[in-house]
Amino acid sequence: MKSKLLKNGMINLPVKIIKEFDIKVGDEVSFIKSDEGFLLIPIKNPLDLIMSDEMDIAKRAIEDLKTDHLQE
Repeated sequence: MKSKLLKNGMINLPVKIIKEFDIKVGDEVSFIKSDEGFLLIPIKNPLDLIMSDEMDIAKRAIEDLKTDHLQE
């Protein structure tokens, strides 16, 4: 799947992704850099990330959220 970057820096998510992960208007997503590129992780509840099998990714996502929150 692919998407285009719009003038204002926004990206439209493909409908298939929106439906599969039940992403709603106003939901947050986290972009996490990996060796393969970037991972897009829908953030519904931070506790969902903590219980994930991918604990390292979850920890980085939470740290990114904390950093973003402190910068706002």
